[in-house]
Amino acid sequence: MKPLTAADPDTGKSAGKHPIQVAVIGAGRTQNGIGPYIAKYFQKKGARVAAVLGASLDSARNAAAALIPYGVKANPYADFETLIREENLEAVVIASPAETHHKYLSQAVAANLHV
Repeated sequence: MKPLTAADPDTGKSAGKHPIQVAVIGAGRTQNGIGPYIAKYFQKKGARVAAVLGASLDSARNAAAALIPYGVKANPYADFETLIREENLEAVVIASPAETHHKYLSQAVAANLHV
């Protein structure tokens, strides 16, 4: 299994230099389990889950703390703009409720992030 690594911006091919840096939006969605599952999946596949975004800072902190036993050491955020400004991300995973997808998708694309 090859780890998920950042692509060379000139060729688009995997540069293989460092794990891709991702944030999971909605990592605290434990009712259906999708948020934690996605964060653990990306970590297992070699990406670095650098941050999680929650509806509140408390929920983001809880989500980040719940991922620590799985080797995920993510910084918690409640504001997408702050997350983008403070983290060196290459991609975001949108696992938040469906009605929020368009907003986060638009913001991620405007920030030149992979979704």
